[in-house]
Amino acid sequence: MAETSEIDFASLEPTLLNRISTRTYGTVYPTADQVTAINTFIAKINSMNAPYNKPCKFALQMEDFSSFRTFGFITGSKYWIFGVTGKNDRNSDLSYGYLMHLIILECTRLGLKTVWLGGTFTTSVFTA
Repeated sequence: MAETSEIDFASLEPTLLNRISTRTYGTVYPTADQVTAINTFIAKINSMNAPYNKPCKFALQMEDFSSFRTFGFITGSKYWIFGVTGKNDRNSDLSYGYLMHLIILECTRLGLKTVWLGGTFTTSVFTA
């Protein structure tokens, strides 16, 4: 398994300073190269020894979830990154947040707009 030490944290500083939360997206979507880069990064994250030994899994979804609502509204996005973790405990939550933050920063580094959605969701929201 990969280690979080394989992430170049020094290169993240400019990304941290440039990242903003976006809730409205236009009609410009990630390029094929950006989608490949995101999927490659997510695969790397999914293969890591997670912090606190609490594994999480993430995936890029390219479906329209415009009917999904959370705090505020997000419009125009057709790409979503979903993640799951095991037990609902503090260390699982910390591991999830740490790894998702790395993914969000990678998306920002690639020039993409991002926003966090968080919480515990009923799986029926995502199934037909």
